[in-house]
Amino acid sequence: MTTAVLLLAAAGLVSWSMRVVFVTVVPARRLPAPVLRGLVHAAPSVLAALVVAGLADDGGLAPPPPSPPLAALVCGGVIAAVTRRPLAGIAAAFGCFALLSVL
Repeated sequence: MTTAVLLLAAAGLVSWSMRVVFVTVVPARRLPAPVLRGLVHAAPSVLAALVVAGLADDGGLAPPPPSPPLAALVCGGVIAAVTRRPLAGIAAAFGCFALLSVL
C-alpha cells in the first residue's frame, strides 16, 4: 500500500513540476500562432481520449471492431472534422455510444 502511495505521489510531483516549468519557461506570448491555435483544442481532445480509453478498457489490447466505443470514436471524429468544433464531436461520440449501447 505504501509503495503505491509513494509512486502516485512521485508521479503527481513529476507532472506538477513539468507543468510549472512549461508555464514559467515558455510563456504564452512567445508561442507560435499555430501552437496557440492547437492548444485551444487540447482539453476537449484529452477529455475525449480519456473517456474512450475508459469505455474501451476490457483488459485486452483493443476492443473488437464492431464495438460501440470504436464506433463512437469514429462518429465523433467525423463530426468534429466536418463541423470543425471539438465539442460537437464529443457530443456526437457520447450520443453514438449511448445509442449503440442500448441497441
